[in-house]
Amino acid sequence: MRGMSLWRRVALTTSLGFLVIWLLAILMAAFVITREQKQFSDMRLREIAETLHPVLTRLPASAPAAGATPTRSDARSLRQPRYALFDPQGRMLLHSAGNVPDAQDLNPLQPGFQVTDSHVYYVTTPDAAGKIVAFGDSRQDRTRVLRRGFIAFALPMLALLPLVYLSAGWIARASLSPVDRLRGDLGRRNEKHLDPIDVSAQPKELRGITNAVNSLMQKLQEAVERERAFATNAAHELRTPVAIALAQAQQLQGPASDEVRPGLQRIETALQRMGKLVTRLLQLARADQTQTPRRTDVCRLIPHVLDGAVPDANLRSRIDVTLPPCPVWAFIDPDSFAILASVLIDNALRHSPDASRICIEVDAAARVIVRNECSPMTDAELASLKTRYQTSKGHRGGFGIGLHIAETIARQAGGHLTLRAPQPGRSSGFEARYDLPAGPQL
Repeated sequence: MRGMSLWRRVALTTSLGFLVIWLLAILMAAFVITREQKQFSDMRLREIAETLHPVLTRLPASAPAAGATPTRSDARSLRQPRYALFDPQGRMLLHSAGNVPDAQDLNPLQPGFQVTDSHVYYVTTPDAAGKIVAFGDSRQDRTRVLRRGFIAFALPMLALLPLVYLSAGWIARASLSPVDRLRGDLGRRNEKHLDPIDVSAQPKELRGITNAVNSLMQKLQEAVERERAFATNAAHELRTPVAIALAQAQQLQGPASDEVRPGLQRIETALQRMGKLVTRLLQLARADQTQTPRRTDVCRLIPHVLDGAVPDANLRSRIDVTLPPCPVWAFIDPDSFAILASVLIDNALRHSPDASRICIEVDAAARVIVRNECSPMTDAELASLKTRYQTSKGHRGGFGIGLHIAETIARQAGGHLTLRAPQPGRSSGFEARYDLPAGPQL
């Protein structure tokens, strides 16, 4: 039953249980039917023999002469009833037409039931003249009647097995519906949604499981909140010291000798990288927080995003921006969109060849598209780029959290972020396309 659904297991085990009960019922029914059928046949046989007794004594004798040995009938008459009239000495005086009783197996002088190879006989007690009647019916007939009664009892019960399986499956699905609801409630929980599940409407058997899950989710939520608080606080605490150290390193490069200046430049580069890491950690903490979406014109935000993300004029000269003439409205938090767009622009600048062009396009269909030069990538490599702390094979100083931040914001805002490499219609290039959430109609 590995991999089988719970309701199917219940239906199957219930059907198997019914089958076992059916087999036991068949055995008991066979015993009862056999006994009752024997008693009924014996009673009927006795009544017929006693009824025929006075009738046969009045008929003229037609049996073989005394001392003659009667012959058995052929096989076609084995199933027909047989009777015979005997004198006090046990000689056959009269017998049924075409059917001779099993004379050598029958003792007419012994009243009661007697069983031969083919028939069951009842021998009456002698009358006043000492005459005796033996009447027998076929054992094959008895077996056939018994078999018909047994089949008539067993087949309807056997036909109920599919109905039992379907009924048990329906009952199991209806009974297990609280489990499906619990599964749906658990499926809707994630790192942003860890509120406890209501147990008031659940059956008693599931309340213990749900309470344990609620306790676990509460612990997870506390752990996630501690992680977010730590990342946010650490980033805020590092921001000022890093900025001060960077300013000091830049100031020291002026009066420094030629031998010291390269070392100060390396320190400046390291501090700049640390400053970007602090910025990314703050963006990550911001992305993990609940957003407050509102109707926003993303075309007006793009120039401000470029000013913050690309302050270097030389880098700005590599970027081509295409905006539609009309506003493009989206239902998104402006700060979250600014973080997402700056991540996509920084990713394009960082991982494209020097002096190559970066294209930023916002179209009327509410899509933001950022394109840059890049070698082709597999689907698995593209999917891994959205994983936290996962860098591409052409890693050029990134931290592996930029696209994860963009994917988190896109998922929370309700839009969809798609990564492609190569670009559609080309053999190379990288494209990040964000389909903006439309939001409610205004």
